[in-house]
Amino acid sequence: MKKKLFTLFILISLLAFSHPGRTDASGGHRDRKNGGYHYHHGYPAHDHPNGVCPYESPKTTSSSKTMSKAEIKKNLATFGYTGDNAIAEFQRDNGLVADGVAGKRTIKKIRERLGE
Repeated sequence: MKKKLFTLFILISLLAFSHPGRTDASGGHRDRKNGGYHYHHGYPAHDHPNGVCPYESPKTTSSSKTMSKAEIKKNLATFGYTGDNAIAEFQRDNGLVADGVAGKRTIKKIRERLGE
């Protein structure tokens, strides 16, 4: 009886601290408690500054190079996307997860549209 009760206690404890698993295609989600957007995908929770995962090594192909915020804004404007929701609108119109974060997939799609 004590063994079953102990096992039940452990299971309930684990469930109370587990992650719900609702992440986008890039492994990220909005943190409702702190208001930020962060990623896990096999690492501790972390941000992706400028859309780049700090745990991944940089690649040398042009499709995976990062873009500065100014470059992203300028490139999106050439496609007609301006304002605060430009990234999310571009993502939505191009079949990406519309999270408003210019990650690798978004930058790759921008480069494809630019013909790079």
